Formats: sequence, C-alpha cells, structure tokens
Amino acid sequence: MKKLLVCIGAIVCVSLLSGCASTGMPAISVDTAALKSGTFADGYSTVGEVLSQTQVDVIPKYPGTVEQAFVAVGDNVSAGQPLFQLDTTDIDKQISDLQASISTGSTQKSLALSQAEGARDQALLAATYPPEGTSPQVHDQLVAAYHAAQAQVDSLQAQDPLQQAQQQLQTLKNTKNDYTVTSPISGVVVSKNIVTGGMAGQTMPAYTVSNLDQVIVSTSVPKDEIDKLAIGGDAQVFTSDGSAIQTQITTLSSAANAAGLFMVQVTVDNKDSLFKQGMTANMVLVASQTQSLIVPPDSVVTSGRDAYIFVADNNTAKKIPVKVLGRNADQISIAPVSGTLTAGTQIVTTGANMLKDGDPIKTK
Repeated sequence: MKKLLVCIGAIVCVSLLSGCASTGMPAISVDTAALKSGTFADGYSTVGEVLSQTQVDVIPKYPGTVEQAFVAVGDNVSAGQPLFQLDTTDIDKQISDLQASISTGSTQKSLALSQAEGARDQALLAATYPPEGTSPQVHDQLVAAYHAAQAQVDSLQAQDPLQQAQQQLQTLKNTKNDYTVTSPISGVVVSKNIVTGGMAGQTMPAYTVSNLDQVIVSTSVPKDEIDKLAIGGDAQVFTSDGSAIQTQITTLSSAANAAGLFMVQVTVDNKDSLFKQGMTANMVLVASQTQSLIVPPDSVVTSGRDAYIFVADNNTAKKIPVKVLGRNADQISIAPVSGTLTAGTQIVTTGANMLKDGDPIKTK
C-alpha cells in the first residue's frame, strides 16, 4: 500500500511539473528596427504643411461644353498631355462653310483668269500678224490692246481675293486645336472642377496641376525663435517612417501673422514622392547637430530620472539603461549608461513600455 501511494504521488508530481513547463509566459508581440547612428538635429521642433512649389490652374482659352475629360484627381500627367476636350460642333461648321466659300471663290478666279489669258492670246496674234495693209496707227492700237490684255492677266494672277478667307480659315483651325485643353506642366492632378456635358468657363480652373518633384514645407514660429534663424540655415524634415531629410531655410517672414507668428519655409527634393500636397510633416529648425545613436521616441522608456531601451536578444527583451542627449518630434539621441551599443543592433521600437528585462518577445 505504501509503495502504491508513493508511485501515485510521483506520478502527480511529474504531471504537475509537466503542466508547469507547458504553461510558460507567452511571448509579447513587438516591432523592432536597427539602431541608427547619424546626425541628430537639436533645435526648434515644429510641424509644417507640405505645399507644391509649382502649381498651375488650367483654364480653357474659350468657354464651351465638355465633351470628354481624360484624367482624374491623383493622375500623373506630362506637359502637353490632353486633360479634356471641348465640343467642336459650332467651330467645325464655321470651318466647313468657309472651306466651301473658298472653294467656290477659287473656281471663279480660275474662270476669270482663263478668260483673260484667252483674250491676251488673241490680242497677241492680232498684233503679231496684222492684216495686210494695216496702217501703222492701227498696228499701234493692236499692240496697245495686247499690252492691256497682258496687264489684266498679270493683275488677276497677282490678286488673291481669297487671302483673307484663307487666313481666317487657318485662325479657325488654330482655335479648334485649343478646344483640346492640355497640361502646361508635368505633375499630378490635384483638383478637377468639370464634368462631361457640363460647361468649362474662364472664372474657375477646370483642373489644377502640381509638380511635386520639389515641395515647400511651411511652418510658423514665435518671435523669440525667428530671431535665431537665417536664410540658408539648416533644417530637418521627417518622412512618415521617421527618416530625416537635410535641407535649408529658404524663406523667413519679416512680419507676424494675426497669431503673432512668423512664417518659415524650407524646400525639399521629392523625387521619390514621399510627401503629398496638403499633408503635414514634422521638422526641426536646427540650432546644432551632433553625431550620435538615434532611436524613435517610442523606443525609450522612462521611469523617474531613469531611461532605458530594450534590445531584442534571441527572442528575449534585454533592458539597456541609456542617457537621453536630446529629443525632437521624431528622434531621440541616446548614449548607453555603461558598456556599448552598436549601430545595427535590433531594438524594440513599439511595445517597449510593456516589457520587463528578460521577457520573451516575438516580432509582429
């Protein structure tokens, strides 16, 4: 009986141990990224609005009914690309009527010239082969008649009574070309104010096209900050993933707005279309720049005066105390309190505030 109880106890104990081993703490889902080493900008952190540096309102030269719209908001267009077509029914009729008139006038001119040339030829024969016994006076009259007939031919050949009509026809054809309205620049369509079958007038732009290869980021700062800035001064603009783009201040307002703030603008290359018109972007008007380790703001956890980050070490969160050297809206500059941290080390970027040293983690 005692042996049996011992065996049962052992089995229970083994089962409990097995159960404990199989119900360990679940891994916490986190995001990670490589620790960066780079230029950290310390200065005035603010938010700017992204504006197009080049923007054109497209207004047709002539008002008319929209026959077809070829592009929509958000489409990329090239310079000279058709945006919409105006109805050409009326101008087509004008061109057709004028062509018919010119054709009729040309026929009439050809007939008159043919008759004049026939009269000239007869006068030439009469003057060249006068009847025998023709007096010198009559011969002179025959010669004069020939010269008069030749002058009539020359006059008809020189005259172009249809010249004005032909010029008018070319003008109408050029005007018709303008009924196909094209984009004056390459860029993206940011607004459209026409519909098929509706009117396109000259009071409201039919389309607005912006070239976003370069954008302006505009912000406003208080007077005590504007006094620290200068044209050509350094600035950083941050993309949506927190990457910093180095640029310079291009515009400083000399007058405050109604809120007592001064406008500051920078220009940013946007060949990769990282910025859209109207979006906002975090930026720093740089007072100083240093080389340091840089992490996203969510990576740093603070407790009282202490700060730390978590390194992803074999699916385990390893707590590393750090010193915060500077911060702006998108970045924090850090240094390890002891030991070293190496650029490229995987650190926890989101979810760090849920972790303790040694917690199991998994990447989302």
